[in-house]
Amino acid sequence: MRRPARWPRTPWPTAAPVTSAHSSRPDCAAGSLSAPSRPRPTGSYPYALHWADKHLPAVVWTSYGGQETSRAPTAVLPDEADRAGRLPQTWYRGDDAFPHPLDHDVRRGPGAVFRLVPGQLAHGDVVTGAFTRGPRRRRPSHGRPTTSTRSRLGRGRRTAPALVRRRGRAHGLDPEYRWSPRDGPLPCAHHHRGARGVRPPLRGFTFCSSNRSSASEPPPQRPRPHSTGRPRLSPSNSTVNPASPEALDAHSPHRLAIATATRIGRNGMPMYQHVEAGIERRTQGEVLRVEPWGPHAVRVRAAADSIDDERSWALDLPVRDAGEAEVQVREDGTARLVNGRITVEADADGRLRFLRTGEVDEGRELLAEKRPYHGYPGPRVHTPRGDGTYTAEQFFEGYDGERIHGLGQQPHGGLDHKGRVIDLVQRNTVVTIPFLHSSRGYGLLWNSPATGRVELAADATRWVADQTRQIDYWIVAGDNPAEIMSAYADATGHPPLLPDWASGFWQSKLRYRTQDELLAVAREHHRRGLPLSVIVCDFFHWTRMGDWSFDPEDWPDPAAMTKELDSLGVRLVVSVWPTLEDDSANLDALRACGGLVRDSHGGLLRHHWPARGGDQRYLPMAYYDATHPRARHLLWEQLHANYLRSGVTAFWLDACEPDLPPSIAPRAVYHAGPGPQVGNAYGAEHARAVADGFRATGDDRPLSLIRSAWAGSQRHGVALWSGDILPTFDSLAAQVRAGLNVALSGIPWWHTDIGGFLGGNPDDPAYRELLIRWFQYGTFSPVMRLHGDREPNQPFSARMSGGPNEVWSYGEQAYPILRHHLLLRERLRPYLHGLAETAHRTGAPPMRPLFFDFPDDATAWDVDDQYMLGPDLLVAPVVEAGARERAVHLPHGARWIDTATGTEHEGGRTLTVAAPLERIPVFVRAGSALTGTQVY
Repeated sequence: MRRPARWPRTPWPTAAPVTSAHSSRPDCAAGSLSAPSRPRPTGSYPYALHWADKHLPAVVWTSYGGQETSRAPTAVLPDEADRAGRLPQTWYRGDDAFPHPLDHDVRRGPGAVFRLVPGQLAHGDVVTGAFTRGPRRRRPSHGRPTTSTRSRLGRGRRTAPALVRRRGRAHGLDPEYRWSPRDGPLPCAHHHRGARGVRPPLRGFTFCSSNRSSASEPPPQRPRPHSTGRPRLSPSNSTVNPASPEALDAHSPHRLAIATATRIGRNGMPMYQHVEAGIERRTQGEVLRVEPWGPHAVRVRAAADSIDDERSWALDLPVRDAGEAEVQVREDGTARLVNGRITVEADADGRLRFLRTGEVDEGRELLAEKRPYHGYPGPRVHTPRGDGTYTAEQFFEGYDGERIHGLGQQPHGGLDHKGRVIDLVQRNTVVTIPFLHSSRGYGLLWNSPATGRVELAADATRWVADQTRQIDYWIVAGDNPAEIMSAYADATGHPPLLPDWASGFWQSKLRYRTQDELLAVAREHHRRGLPLSVIVCDFFHWTRMGDWSFDPEDWPDPAAMTKELDSLGVRLVVSVWPTLEDDSANLDALRACGGLVRDSHGGLLRHHWPARGGDQRYLPMAYYDATHPRARHLLWEQLHANYLRSGVTAFWLDACEPDLPPSIAPRAVYHAGPGPQVGNAYGAEHARAVADGFRATGDDRPLSLIRSAWAGSQRHGVALWSGDILPTFDSLAAQVRAGLNVALSGIPWWHTDIGGFLGGNPDDPAYRELLIRWFQYGTFSPVMRLHGDREPNQPFSARMSGGPNEVWSYGEQAYPILRHHLLLRERLRPYLHGLAETAHRTGAPPMRPLFFDFPDDATAWDVDDQYMLGPDLLVAPVVEAGARERAVHLPHGARWIDTATGTEHEGGRTLTVAAPLERIPVFVRAGSALTGTQVY
């Protein structure tokens, strides 16, 4: 092979001439390309890349069969040099997608071999550049350089096709785009503006002309490729410095190629690198990064092209108590990272194992990635979708006897998710919070708001994101569930303190149509001496959907109404929907700022909902975009002006999945991205709008009743409820288990519509029994709210009201039982306030499974129809029609007092306990503060 004559083969220097190569010229915020003047001294660099403060230049030498073919600039971190200024020499293997066919007779192997002199890639750099000698061109009369078809196809001598590894076509670079210095500058990191602000078109480095004096100047016209794969050129748009070596070599232009660099170990396998506090591995098809993320936890990210640091989703808070992890990178291509109780073992194939560190459980496997079968790409799969995003799959081992809880609110009716497929979607009654708690002693957050699924099979677990840019998960090790939930709260956010008024009884129905009707219910509670903390004004209290204000005809004086309620000790909560009619007061303002959800098929995304009017109309409604900062601000402005100033205390954020049919939801395009990629976070962003607004007014204890949530929603003060559920005993039993899984998903304040939502006849004795049992369960729930669409039911419309749903609506037998439980709730409120402080401080949910407090009791892991309300109260709801007794397991490790009889029992046993219609079995831990509180 003939070596390019311009680059003599000479010994490489042992130390980098970093001082002389580094420049402080403000050519560009990212860097600029320049070269030393001719003649070059032996051993000097053919190019130098002038970086910002923390980067220093280095050069890549590319060869085939020992023959030098090209050199290229890259960058290293200054702290990688030793005291003498020497940087380690390391070897890299290039990407298969970046061959160097400088001679058509060369047999290409697994990629080019790079020798980086002197140093390693900088942290976060995923692509490096290589300048290869290009063919000589002749200039035709019309001023456009040409080359032969033979050369364009890469068949001519000393020709290198320039393949650009891109993050999709969003950067405007064609995959066959070829650059030469005469083409003018490429967009640099400072000049390129993406859809949401400044972002570089390619990671690693970009170029701008050396004659630009200020980074604030406007960027040049970006070269546009035409059908031949080369950019259109004209002498007027060339801004290359005529004194530069690029201009001197214009008769023999170079081509720009981008390739992934991979460090190679002694065994020929790609090596890990110690990057900041973690490890990183780069191969042909993937970048893998593992880094400590809080005590005893690590974050794992993997991408086919580059790690996206711009969006952290649920992990966007500063890392708490970030200690130093112990990192070992071995020459055999393996690595080890130890962070407190968790150890990560990374093998030479890129497979990760998570082990429990410590004196007792040293080396015990918590979780391990799994290659599904021989020949499969690996435990992580990135399947291109053709739009710059991927369908991502992550495989883990399955374990016999493992129990998995959390994952939000799922409709299958069980507590243990093992053996089930969970769809990662948001629907009415389905709440996706992709955090799971394992009985093996770890918690895992799938940190992606993309739709998808998790398959919890016996032999493997597979997470799937339908559309994403990268795999991102967080795993923590803990000795008990409380430690795991505390770490999760540290990572994703602690819930604010529950307002004192919210711990009492909430009254609601579908719906109070007028101001007088609502006030009459509050007055009747006061007359009967029944405790009432909150009354809810439900939907269609507005004139037009999206006005976010009271209709003056039915609600003539909201300020006077809230003043009277306040005198009765009652707070008003008002329903807010995210939908807007075309003639609503706020649609134009949201449209102007881009704050409406778009349809991938064109225009705005719309769905039909009822609208007020005599003709019972269903009209197409638009949706406000909760992922858009300006839209959230506009929403809060209207809520503050039209509700808070009238004395409204809090909001009921209804239908905020958003409530769309499965056939329409994937077409949503949000400010944050396509629906399949970001849609699961909509409810969390909606709650954020209200929480941020309250905090701006000085209220640091926001609370919103909400029907949808995602990882981190707890930090926005959400009180999640289970949606529009059936009024049956089976539904009640399912709610008990669903609530415990929500608790282990980090949401402390959860509840149900007491009595179920979809029906229920107050005059039916069978339904009255259900209502009583549900009311008893609600008394010992984190939030207690009576709600439902009772018979006689009406068609869904803006004029519907629903049947009576007050505690005096269910007959003479039920009323004294319900009244007793209202008074009992009042006696429990000081205890609930203490639980609220604990949840705020540690993330511990008030309502939790028995094994949360008693993890060493094996039977406690099997009990799914009892729960603890805090550490001292054991509750056993009755969830079967006609049942007047039930089995109750008393956990080992405490003594328990039956609140009905006063009898004390030793823990670690299962009893049959009486459960007459007037009460359910409730036990108090002996010796606790509750032993003096009257329950039954």
